[in-house]
Amino acid sequence: MKLELWHIKLVAILAALALSWMVHDDLAKKAIKKAVEAERVVWVNKVDSIRKEQAQIKQDLERKSLEAEKSLIRSREQLKEKKDAEIKNLNARYNALVSSLQQRPERPADSSKQSSNNTGSSNSESSKGATGKELYADDGRFLARFAKDTEQLKQELIMCYKQYDEVRDKVNNFPK
Repeated sequence: MKLELWHIKLVAILAALALSWMVHDDLAKKAIKKAVEAERVVWVNKVDSIRKEQAQIKQDLERKSLEAEKSLIRSREQLKEKKDAEIKNLNARYNALVSSLQQRPERPADSSKQSSNNTGSSNSESSKGATGKELYADDGRFLARFAKDTEQLKQELIMCYKQYDEVRDKVNNFPK
């Protein structure tokens, strides 16, 4: 079997095609790999950028939160000092009132029985009105202590409302 020229040419063309296909395939794979790597780098940079931005935002929010907390603590301390001063003033007034009640007569031992037996029968006393001049020392001390305790609770409640309002305002106005 004799090889003819066209057989040799055909084999050479087929070999050239196969070689060019292998080179093309290798170049295409390298180009794809390079493009994928470049895109990966772009996405990694984007993700890193987003993470840095989120870390900065988190740091800013933590700083603002700490500032708000410190502000609320200072405000609470000022409110507490004001409340304590008012309660101190209240206690001084209470002590002065209690000491003035020492001049009042003590309640007789049987007065509670008389008042419970005479419920509503003595209109002459109720028509005069109550001025406090007839108040016994024990009753006055009880009423003064009751009024002091009530005022103290009122001051505590006012402080609680003010603290609540400040916290609510800080939360509502907190930068987002």
